[in-house]
Amino acid sequence: MRGRTGLRVPSCNSYPPTVVARETECLQIGLSHHVVARIAHELGVRSHMCRSCFVDPLTTTVPPDQQSRHASPRRYGRECKAPCQNVDRCEMGTYDPRWLRIKRPTVVVGGELTLDGLEIHHDPRSNISEAPLQMKSNCGCLLIDDFGRQRIAPAELLNRWIVPLENRHDFLTLSTGKKIQVPFEQLIIFSTNLEPSELVDEAFLRRIPYKIEISDPDEDEFHHLCEMFAATTGFEYDSAAVEHLLERHYRHFNRAMRRCHPRDLMQQIRNLCTYQDAPLEMRPEHFDRAAASYFAMVAPKRK
Repeated sequence: MRGRTGLRVPSCNSYPPTVVARETECLQIGLSHHVVARIAHELGVRSHMCRSCFVDPLTTTVPPDQQSRHASPRRYGRECKAPCQNVDRCEMGTYDPRWLRIKRPTVVVGGELTLDGLEIHHDPRSNISEAPLQMKSNCGCLLIDDFGRQRIAPAELLNRWIVPLENRHDFLTLSTGKKIQVPFEQLIIFSTNLEPSELVDEAFLRRIPYKIEISDPDEDEFHHLCEMFAATTGFEYDSAAVEHLLERHYRHFNRAMRRCHPRDLMQQIRNLCTYQDAPLEMRPEHFDRAAASYFAMVAPKRK
């Protein structure tokens, strides 16, 4: 895609979207995707300027040696007579400041996602448009967390993205009414703890070829997680106290273990010890009190 200065938007390899069941694993996949890429500062479509569509400080990490160029990019304008075939060197023999070397972005969006967030937002005062989330995540990773719990129905997101997922490009509408074609090339991850077949139909699932199930931890992994979070929260690990927790609050109730439970319970015990001005100890009675609060069930109202 070319803008008014002959700018060509770079693209990355096409990555098929994936459904993963845990946010932590999704973020690890996204962060492992952080290799260096080159993107454009901004995109001009005739008299319309679409800025922040590539370089967003909330989602884009700029290396230190590139920050000065990002702060004050020099525009070539009429000096550059032809489109640059090499993103590192302009035909004039100097560095082309329209391109910026960054780490591939990871954009995370959760229940706040709406259809408006997938369209261009225009500021009539500055005549500058803010690019949508999928455009900011180009060449990187887009994580849709808690898929199915957004303010929009999964079917609405399906209708909006079913063509981009297939053709790897999207169509956006400028404030002038003009439609432009933009790349839709990023690693898209849908994270959910709901059954995918209950959220979308077969046509959408066919465009998400990889479904990765993240199962619950076993008891050995639960012990390992407790030991890991004990070190980060300042406790001395006590396997007997964790075994008491498993016997009293998991096996007895046939309760499923989650990977977030060790972190949350250890944090509650730490808060309890801090409030009581007591030493940080993994004691069975501390686990009982934390579990009673953490796994509390609201009793039904009596008639």
